Amino acid sequence: MPFLTIQDLASTSIEKIVQCFLQSFEGYFVPLPQEIGYWQSRFSASGVDYSLSFGVFDDEHLVAFIIHCVGVEEGKKIVFNTGTGVLPAYRGQGLIDRLYAHAIPVLIERGCSTARLEVIDQNARAIRVYERIGMRIKRRLKCYQGAFSDHPLPEVRLEKSQFGWVSQQFRSTEKYSWDHTLETLSRAENQFDVMRVMANRQDELIGYFILDRAKGHLAQLEVMHNQWDELFSGIRQLTTTIKINNIDSCRTSLIEWLEKAGIPNVIDQYEMEMPLQESL
Repeated sequence: MPFLTIQDLASTSIEKIVQCFLQSFEGYFVPLPQEIGYWQSRFSASGVDYSLSFGVFDDEHLVAFIIHCVGVEEGKKIVFNTGTGVLPAYRGQGLIDRLYAHAIPVLIERGCSTARLEVIDQNARAIRVYERIGMRIKRRLKCYQGAFSDHPLPEVRLEKSQFGWVSQQFRSTEKYSWDHTLETLSRAENQFDVMRVMANRQDELIGYFILDRAKGHLAQLEVMHNQWDELFSGIRQLTTTIKINNIDSCRTSLIEWLEKAGIPNVIDQYEMEMPLQESL
């Protein structure tokens, strides 16, 4: 049995973290990008705090990890696990349990009130581990990806907007998962177009969407009066394929539109969370 130590990742290079991350997720449910730059940018946008992220080390070799982001919701400090992994040769040793046993007192000391994560609903082994640690399923998140059909949609016009307008006009953002909140998206603001969708011949706001046009990734979308045909007409002006991750399963009208339009539901996730201290 090797002698393993646990420490935070503040002094660990991004190259070492990404290498361990990718090796841990080989053969995963969905293919992952391989470029270090992608993960460096993603972790930065997500608000990763490497001093609150932890790894298991075999000598100098990183063999398991928890990568934590930090944010504030309703005045409370939330920590979000954006990635957990163990190298294949080190599995079966309870390393995730040991990482959380080490991490939780530090998170509490640093004022975090809630720990949260997302896990693919088919990953039964990981779900059992997280439930053993104390996580509980909070909600189901649905992911869709595919090409638009050529079905006729109403004519609309688009107006360029800003994140600030969204935060003023649409204050309710709790439905969005961690990577799709305005706080996260604003850290990578240059990657996204914020677009208002307007009725074609009148000054009527249909809704808005936030799109990474290079990837066809829809990060947020809202309508005023359930006018999904009109909203997606605007989206189709900018991209022929769409990817929408982590739609709250309670958003039934949006989900019904996507399924009627034939956009495949590629995978589902659970959002799980655990209170760290009730008083904060």
